Amino acid sequence: ARVKGIIQWVEASSGTKCKVMQYDRLFKTEEPGKESGDFLDDINEESLTILHNVILEPSVGADAVTIIDKLSNNPGSEVEKIYHSSLAYQFERSGYFALDSSSKVDDLVFNLVVTLRDTWDAGSATQPKKDENIHINHDKEGKQTQQKQKNKNTGGNAPVLEDARRVALRAGTILEAGPHPEANSLILCKLDCGDVNEAGEPEEPRTVVAGLAGKIPFDELVN
Repeated sequence: ARVKGIIQWVEASSGTKCKVMQYDRLFKTEEPGKESGDFLDDINEESLTILHNVILEPSVGADAVTIIDKLSNNPGSEVEKIYHSSLAYQFERSGYFALDSSSKVDDLVFNLVVTLRDTWDAGSATQPKKDENIHINHDKEGKQTQQKQKNKNTGGNAPVLEDARRVALRAGTILEAGPHPEANSLILCKLDCGDVNEAGEPEEPRTVVAGLAGKIPFDELVN
């Protein structure tokens, strides 16, 4: 059996906290006011959702601080015209987010720019064709460019960004080990990494998936 999907989690103890502004459509219908005669009746009251204490990778926080420092030290400079929104990232499984102009070094705010998929109007000319993908690329300053490509197996030719700040290493004690219920090549482990909460109390053991099935006996893994 093969695992259907993998979600990578951000290390909370070393991550950077921020506020995220998620925007939805301003109106609940395609033609506001068509039924009632007043477009205000179709205002979407949930068009803005604010998420607090969202955890970012440390490298993203460091990039945001760099942009803020540049803007603070060179306000209005035309030599290298940059904006807060010049810094944009894809937050996994969600969408593309850009740094908000209200951000401070100790209070980062990111705005949703575009979701990964939008089914508002499947027949719209702005939607990609079935055999096309829209790729949003980012240069060094976070500027976005769009490129349409036909679906094909490219063999993973995209360049790899090497950044040691994206790696969080932890040593732990394996408390339990056993087979993965859905993948024969994987095992499930319970690890004590010495994590504590904000009150200094021990956290629950971490659950870790490892590709060690059939390589090391379970009783040799558990300390």
